[in-house]
Amino acid sequence: MPATTELQRLDDRIRRQGIIILSVFAFIWAVAGRGNLSQAPIAAMTVSAAVVLWASAVHIAVRNRPVGRIPHRLRDHDRPSPLRPPGSSPVTIRTSHHPNHQTGIFTALTNKTESERSRHQSPGIRKLTPCPPRLQPLAMNAELRTSLHLAVYDQMADWQYGHAVAHVRSGLGPLGLGSREIVTVGLTGAPVTTAGGLALLPDLTLPQLMPSASAMLVLPGSEAWDHSPEVMAPLASAAGIFLDAGVPVGAIGSATVGLAREGLLDHRDHTGVCREDLVTTTGYAGGHRYLARLAVTDGDLVTAAATAPVEFTREILARLDGHGPRTLDSWYRRYALHDGDAPLSLADEG
Repeated sequence: MPATTELQRLDDRIRRQGIIILSVFAFIWAVAGRGNLSQAPIAAMTVSAAVVLWASAVHIAVRNRPVGRIPHRLRDHDRPSPLRPPGSSPVTIRTSHHPNHQTGIFTALTNKTESERSRHQSPGIRKLTPCPPRLQPLAMNAELRTSLHLAVYDQMADWQYGHAVAHVRSGLGPLGLGSREIVTVGLTGAPVTTAGGLALLPDLTLPQLMPSASAMLVLPGSEAWDHSPEVMAPLASAAGIFLDAGVPVGAIGSATVGLAREGLLDHRDHTGVCREDLVTTTGYAGGHRYLARLAVTDGDLVTAAATAPVEFTREILARLDGHGPRTLDSWYRRYALHDGDAPLSLADEG
């Protein structure tokens, strides 16, 4: 039953009982004490007026008494609330755990629709909403972004992929423009040891890799491309599958030799190891498309010389997110030419 009706009935009952009882006693007192019936009505009216004042005082006291002294049926969950109209169900507070958060978040739930809840929302009470797991500075970063996949294998050249994975993961400028996660892919799930002695445990194995879930496949150079071509052949085949699916591939240094064996350089502009080394590679027929540059991009294929990791990274950044020329120029001047003014341009662009 609504709390307002309960209070009204309580008030009416107090008034009626007080008036009836005290009026009866006043009348008896007037008759028995003085024996003068003519003055009995005046005495009764006087006492009744006092009773009315007393009942009003009781009414005010009942309304203003502390919560702990209110009858059970009128306690907090039945009293009128600014969060809901009379007669609605109580507000329930629960703690829910978001998968991206370590702590619980409090959410207020009622049986009303969102529009009704907002209409009755109290300015002193606000509903807490979960914070996003990561603040994305730009709208383009708010969408689901695919990861860059880095192929890992023994004796891979650390200096050839370091700039690429670091700056793709962090993004450009102070706002992290174009950041993506890095996922490592191995021929098997076994750890590999890089040329610098780092032990890496692949996140995925090659059979688990799907072009539709990738932004780019990056292949660093390694002695294995020259000395164990049969072992590295599955990675070269994977590069062909990526290119056929329209997903970019980046190869640097001796990794271009593996692509040459697969025939992936025959009809695309490219660079990599020197022309003479590529010409002697079995299956290579793309000498006419070789360009003596530090890095070359032709459609979805990015290739670079073994000694050009910064140029390789610049082409990757351009292919992945389409950064403007000014942004890429500032980035390149900072990391390749050690230009001290370049960070200011990056801050302006980012």
